[in-house]
Amino acid sequence: MKVELKRQVRYGEVDPFFRQKIGSLFKLFTDAAVRHSESAGFGPRRLIRTGHAWVLNKFGVRIHRYPEYGETLRVSTWHRGQKGVRAFREFEVFAGNERLAVASSVWLYIDMQNKKILRLPETVGADYSVETESALGMALNGWKGQRLFPVDSHVETTIRRSDYDPVGHVNNAAYLDYLETSVLADFGETARILTLNIEFLKEIDRNAGIISTGMKDTGRGCLFKISDDARMYACGELTLERS
Repeated sequence: MKVELKRQVRYGEVDPFFRQKIGSLFKLFTDAAVRHSESAGFGPRRLIRTGHAWVLNKFGVRIHRYPEYGETLRVSTWHRGQKGVRAFREFEVFAGNERLAVASSVWLYIDMQNKKILRLPETVGADYSVETESALGMALNGWKGQRLFPVDSHVETTIRRSDYDPVGHVNNAAYLDYLETSVLADFGETARILTLNIEFLKEIDRNAGIISTGMKDTGRGCLFKISDDARMYACGELTLERS
């Protein structure tokens, strides 16, 4: 079963060129996924009451064209199945009949108190129903972000209280805000992320203060890692349009 969500791009979501920011686009993916989970009986309120949560392990996106201010978007999402302790979710974004972006994601089901990955409930496939189509067309589950590389530059960010979500850690959309800020600082205000693969390694909890987004230029884009002095929180790769 595919679930759809319609939203209009708001003024507070766009950059100086009236393009939707990547963190705001990611929030649409999240909202669509939450709507599907609620309809399947796995909504966040219910899960948190039982001490469980879905957490994002990997995310990949390809943006053909950034949504613009005032456009009405249609986000489609579906459960592509599960394997072991991982569940797979796909996304497409349309403006009218134009497909603007596609994304794939890998999710884990966790025990919040003990910080343990759990086996998926046996009914997940039936409750969500399975659509086997892959939006991104890559084996994201088998991909791993590169962690060990020297950075050319880094941007430090102070964690804000508003970055935290109901699960108690920094929302994944905030990671993309940190990343976009670093891209614009390094490559200029007109640079745009075209493709992005990110692996979330560890949650940023309430003890974190300042994190660093480090980048290494690869020519077509860059490798990146989000970390502090004690640990690495995420890493990945992206390609850019530089104009």
